[in-house]
Amino acid sequence: MVINFFKKYIFNKITIIFFVVFSSFFSFFLFSQAKEYECKDYSSEEALGVEDYDKIIAACDAEILTERSKLADKKTETSGIKDEINKLERSIRISQSYINKKIAKANLLKQDIKTNESDAKKLEDDLDQITQSLSMLLFKTNILETNTTIEAMLVSDSLSNFFSDTQITRILGGKIAKRIEKIKEEKDTLERLMVELSEREMLERQLAIEKQIEKKKIKKNQTYKNELFKILKKEEGNLQKVIVDKEKVRQTILQRKFTLASGEKVTFGEAYNIIKPFKKTLGMDPAFVLAILFQESGSRGKIGGNIGRCFYNQKNSHGSKKNGYQVMSASQKKNFVKIMKDLNINPSKQVISCPIPRDGAYGGAMGPAQFMPNTWMAIRSKAAAILGKKASDMSPFINGDAFIASASYLKSQYYSASCSKYAKQYKHITSAKILRERCAAARYYAGGGWFKFRMTYGQSVVNRANRFREDIRIIEGN
Repeated sequence: MVINFFKKYIFNKITIIFFVVFSSFFSFFLFSQAKEYECKDYSSEEALGVEDYDKIIAACDAEILTERSKLADKKTETSGIKDEINKLERSIRISQSYINKKIAKANLLKQDIKTNESDAKKLEDDLDQITQSLSMLLFKTNILETNTTIEAMLVSDSLSNFFSDTQITRILGGKIAKRIEKIKEEKDTLERLMVELSEREMLERQLAIEKQIEKKKIKKNQTYKNELFKILKKEEGNLQKVIVDKEKVRQTILQRKFTLASGEKVTFGEAYNIIKPFKKTLGMDPAFVLAILFQESGSRGKIGGNIGRCFYNQKNSHGSKKNGYQVMSASQKKNFVKIMKDLNINPSKQVISCPIPRDGAYGGAMGPAQFMPNTWMAIRSKAAAILGKKASDMSPFINGDAFIASASYLKSQYYSASCSKYAKQYKHITSAKILRERCAAARYYAGGGWFKFRMTYGQSVVNRANRFREDIRIIEGN
C-alpha cells in the first residue's frame, strides 16, 4: 500500500512537471508566433483591428527612423565625395595653370634662341666681310713687303703716298685683327647662350609634359569620383523614395485606424490618440480641440454621442411660419448635397443635428464635430492636406477627418482678426490665451454672431479645456 502510494505520488509529480514544462513551451511557442508587422499595407491580406494598426504604425516609425539614419550617412558620404571632386578640380586648374606658364616660358626661350641665331648670323656675315677686307689688306701688305723700297717708291705716285700707304696698312691690319677677335668672342658667347637657352627650353617643355601626365591622372581620378558621386546621389534618391513610400503607408494606416472608428462614439482617451499625432502639425492645444468636440456632440462621456436625429429636408415645427421651416436652410443645402454625393451617401437618409429654438430656426450640423455644410466645404481641403487625402474623400462623419478639420478650423478662428482684436482689447481682464480660446469657441458655434455667446458657449469650452489639460497630463504620466 505504501508502495502504491509512493508510485501514485511520483506519477502525480511527473504529471505536474510535464504540464508546467508543456505550458511553458506552449506559451513560448504562442509568444514566438505573435504577429510581427512591417511597414506595409496588409489590408488586402487580412482583417485588421486598432491594435494591428498601432503595430504597423510603430513598425513604420522604426523603419522610417532607420532609413533616415541611412540617408544621413549617405548624404555625409556624398558630401565627402563632392569635396574630393572639388579638390581634384582645383588641382586640375592649378596643374593647367602651371602647364600654361611652362609652355609660355619655353616659347619665350625659343623666341630668344631665334633672336640670338639672327644675331649670330649677322656677326658671321660681318666676319666674312671683314675677312675679305683683311685678305685684300694682307695682299697689299705682301706687295709692300716683297718689293724693294725703290720699287715700291717707283710704283707709288709720290714719296709721300708711299709712306702713307705703308702706315695705313699697318694701322688697319691691327684694327681689323682686333675686330675679328672681338666678333669671334661675341659669336662664341652667342653660341654658348643659345645652347643654354635650348637646354632651358627643353627643361620647361619637359616639366610641362610631366605636369600634363599628372593632370591626366588627376582627371581620371576625377572621372571616377564623378561616377561614384552619381551612384551615391542615386542611392540618396532611392532612400528618400523609400522614406516617402513608408510615410505614405504610415499615413494610410493611420487614416484606416481613424476610419475604423467611423461613426462610433469614442472616449476622451481614444479621441486624444486620434489628435495627438498631429499636435505639432496642427499647432493647436489638443485639450481645447477636445473641449469643442465634447461640447458639440458629447454624451455620457463619449464624443459622437449626440450628433442629431433630424434629416435635411424634413419640416421643422419651430418658427413663426404656419408650416414651419425645413431643418436645413436653403443656403446650406447645395453644399450638403454635394458632400453627400462625394461620399456616395443618400442625403435623405443621413442624420444631422436638429434646430435649437433658442439659437435659431435651422439645424444641419454634421458628425461629431458638428460642422455646417458651408463651413465643412471651406475647411476640408486644408484638413485633407494634413491627412494626405483627397478633399472629396473627407467625411464629416468619420472621427479622424472631423477631428482634424475641427482643429484646423479652430486654429483659423483662434488667429482671426476678430479674436486678435478681442484679446488685445480685453487683455487687462485675463490672459490672451483664454480670450482667444473664448472667442474661437464662440465663433466655432455662432460665426459672426460670436460675441453674444462668448461667455456662455465660449467660456464653457475654456473651462472644459482646463479640466482636459489635467486629464491629458495623467494620460501622459506627467
